[in-house]
Amino acid sequence: MFLAFGNYCINQAASILLLDQLKKEKELLKIFLQVAQNENPALRRMNLKSFLMVPVQRIVKYPLLLNRLYMSTPGHYPDREITLQAQAKIEDIIAHINSKTSGSAGLKRTPSAKRDTSEDIELQKIALEILAWTSKDVKFEATGRLSMVTPGDTYWRFTSAPVKFTLLHALLVVNCLKQNGTQSLKSQTDSNRVAAASLVLLREKNGKFVSFRDPIQLDQCVVSMDTEVSDAFTLSELNKDVHLFKGESLNKTEEWYNKIRTSNKDLGKWRLRRNALANIMMLNQ
Repeated sequence: MFLAFGNYCINQAASILLLDQLKKEKELLKIFLQVAQNENPALRRMNLKSFLMVPVQRIVKYPLLLNRLYMSTPGHYPDREITLQAQAKIEDIIAHINSKTSGSAGLKRTPSAKRDTSEDIELQKIALEILAWTSKDVKFEATGRLSMVTPGDTYWRFTSAPVKFTLLHALLVVNCLKQNGTQSLKSQTDSNRVAAASLVLLREKNGKFVSFRDPIQLDQCVVSMDTEVSDAFTLSELNKDVHLFKGESLNKTEEWYNKIRTSNKDLGKWRLRRNALANIMMLNQ
């Protein structure tokens, strides 16, 4: 099966050029493809080029999927090492495809157990544009994937209701201000203080990263570990919604929780009241 994938990916760039040539030469074909894209709901307004790219985009995701499967499989399971071998074989196939397409576009993303650096750069650029912050005093404390749900009042009343999470790209962005005055070498790591912090959430749509919702401003949030849903933490926006978040693993969830908690602990003037506790009001209904 993967040999077929390989042959397809190697010839994919040529197929795109052939399609463009045929559309120029045959006006009827061009009209047919345009009408089908606009009128056929099954195509979801995707053009033929997009469909031709699907197998290429799919094969580069397999190593990441197998790596996550490997990391989630208990060590005593006999299939754990087989999963790692399968990942290595697919990476070899992709390396072969890249070597055969070195003179053309090739595969844009080389799979790895680590996150793709070019993808992170693209996500960070979009996050800065959304926040309208300059990169000079900005730090990206965390970049990765988070699953999110905003349960609403129904969940809090009936905790047995199923919780459906949405997998998103998340960036914890911190805007730092440099402190004035000279400092010793020991305190250089503390020479910046957090002026603002935001959690930017993005999703993929038609091959592009777009904003899922407005950034969550951490100076208006309380972060805590959730007691109702295992392996999750909550971000409670003041006078707004309460959101549940989960990382790709329990360790990732704890890592995100700790970084968000550290970033927002000194933000928000309301924290100065009542020994840094939120102003809580209980109403009898």
